Amino acid sequence: MGQRAESLADDFEQAIEELRLLIEGLSDAQWATRTESEGWTVAATARHIVWGYDFLGGRLDQLANGERPGDPGDIHALNAQNAEQFMHVPRDEILAQLRTTGAERNRRVRGYSDEQLEISFTVPSGQTMTVAQLIAGALVGHVRGHTGSIRQTLGL
Repeated sequence: MGQRAESLADDFEQAIEELRLLIEGLSDAQWATRTESEGWTVAATARHIVWGYDFLGGRLDQLANGERPGDPGDIHALNAQNAEQFMHVPRDEILAQLRTTGAERNRRVRGYSDEQLEISFTVPSGQTMTVAQLIAGALVGHVRGHTGSIRQTLGL
């Protein structure tokens, strides 16, 4: 575990905490509101965030261990299916997942060595990036991007 992993984990932890505080402060009507950006309920969007960092986290672990993750398939279709399935997911369920899977993912990020963070790979678009860049851009960025969408929709 190095300073870079600590910093990335701190950023992720802060993003999760901001989401948790936002969710705890929402009314039932806000929880059921459809977001402007995603077109999903806030509930489904929050569930998507939790699922996303769990899904992406598994891929990060593979990359950090020198493995290449398989093709995830049609991620957009899966997201749409999940948004419909989880449009009324209970807030307490999401808050519990934020605590448990968020803490586990944070622990894993903190455990990456500097060498693991520098492992590079090519994404389907042809771009080459490192594990550290994927953590910052996709893991942390995913949480912050969707949290921002919720805030924008609700005028917060």
